[in-house]
Amino acid sequence: MGARFIKHIKLVFLALAFYPAFGFADLSYDGSLTILEGIVEPVAVEFEMRTGMRFRKMEGAGASIGYLRAMKGEVALGGVARPLSAAEKAERPYHVVIGFDALAVFVHQSNLLKDISKAQLRAVLEGNIKNWKELGLQDRPIQVVTEFKNSGRATLQFVKDAILGTARYGPEKEVNTPHECAQYVASNPNALAVISIVNSQPGLKLVSLNGIKPERENVRSSAYELARPLLLVSRKIPTGEVRTFIDFLFSYRGQRVVERRFVPVK
Repeated sequence: MGARFIKHIKLVFLALAFYPAFGFADLSYDGSLTILEGIVEPVAVEFEMRTGMRFRKMEGAGASIGYLRAMKGEVALGGVARPLSAAEKAERPYHVVIGFDALAVFVHQSNLLKDISKAQLRAVLEGNIKNWKELGLQDRPIQVVTEFKNSGRATLQFVKDAILGTARYGPEKEVNTPHECAQYVASNPNALAVISIVNSQPGLKLVSLNGIKPERENVRSSAYELARPLLLVSRKIPTGEVRTFIDFLFSYRGQRVVERRFVPVK
């Protein structure tokens, strides 16, 4: 009987050691800062008020890191603010689209630029267009600002895929977060940044792309080329509190929280 009991205890500890392989039941998140601040944090507040369930950890280290941590079982949910890559899809993660975002071209509020073509934006980001006079404006240098290129942020990768293609980013000022990008543009008349519309703030001016603005109808229809899905990913099909949270996200109340800053899925 004692031997059986000891064997049972060993099996319990072994199961606990490999628990992440079976998918998290408790709530934890890492990944896109846009998804964290715009959706997960505000939804989590209302979710806890209604269910008593609380996240044990929420971090915003970026989409690539969040995806890797979710697939390793280190967190229950990873936030990815872009389409999954072919390599990521091949790993067959559980993933759901929880809303849609749009990146926008922002300049200083004093800038007279109203519209920019995709080709012009590519040339600016590559560093081939370096002066505002090349876009029909004053003779002033263009100062592009981005998040750190080695940060693994979804915004950088999405812009590269959608605008740059095989080309590379040119020389830019690099900062830590999209908020800092917005702050820099708001205080620098020569600056330009491509960041989420949720980062809009006083001092910024939104520029249309190919004559199209990032309005809801254009984002839903993909007429606006910098529209992107907002994903939650997990190593396994979620269970327990994680499943309950995702269900809440897709409820009427959850989607209304998403709608405050993004385009909801329903």
